[in-house]
Amino acid sequence: MVSEDTVVFGPQSGNSMETYGTEDPRIANDTHLFYMFYTCYGASDVLMCLATTADPASSRWTRHGAVFPELQGSKSGALLIRDQPPNYLYWGAGEIRVAASDDPLVWPSAGGDMFLQPRANMFDSMGVESGPPPLKLQDGNYFFIYNSWNLTWPSDPTSQYHPAWVVLDKKDPTVIVQRASEPFLYPTLAWEQGVAPYTCNAPRVLFVEGAVACGNDVFRIFFGGADAVVGTAIIKVTTA
Repeated sequence: MVSEDTVVFGPQSGNSMETYGTEDPRIANDTHLFYMFYTCYGASDVLMCLATTADPASSRWTRHGAVFPELQGSKSGALLIRDQPPNYLYWGAGEIRVAASDDPLVWPSAGGDMFLQPRANMFDSMGVESGPPPLKLQDGNYFFIYNSWNLTWPSDPTSQYHPAWVVLDKKDPTVIVQRASEPFLYPTLAWEQGVAPYTCNAPRVLFVEGAVACGNDVFRIFFGGADAVVGTAIIKVTTA
């Protein structure tokens, strides 16, 4: 049984890639395996790594090392597993790239193509970062949540880190059908803003990393508040 004190994954003793820790997990699964993309912090490297397990509630994970060993600073991988390959990996912070592969364990070393970039004078003007794996909608398209920040976050007190979305084409998920004109959530609560007495590792942050389908285009999302605590919310996607 998993409790709030259970550790199912953490830095591996003796693993130089994880000397300073592991963070930012995003998990996708097929019928028999869970794939977790996470950030490895080593003494001289910051790389996106991959681990797999048949039971994510256990501590029995198989590490597969860096996904893109030559791409320093790679992180935030959201895997879309398709019924028929290729599968797609949306990854990156600052800008988001997309890579394609028939095998979720093996990805092209170059890291794929540019997918999503910041937009000038918008809420996502300074950067975008992958959220959880894309979520399939009833019409067959995919709802992909990305995180973003504006102005000069976090130094500017009016700036925020907040989630938005794009809709991906059901036939070709590298094609964006629609992109949000504003965030769908803001860090408005004290524990999301990091206001005392709440813990604050980064101010004014609402950062989505996990999501599960509840049916009828309703999803439960899991997000970080002020880079210190975990929150959850229910969202419903409606189409015109």
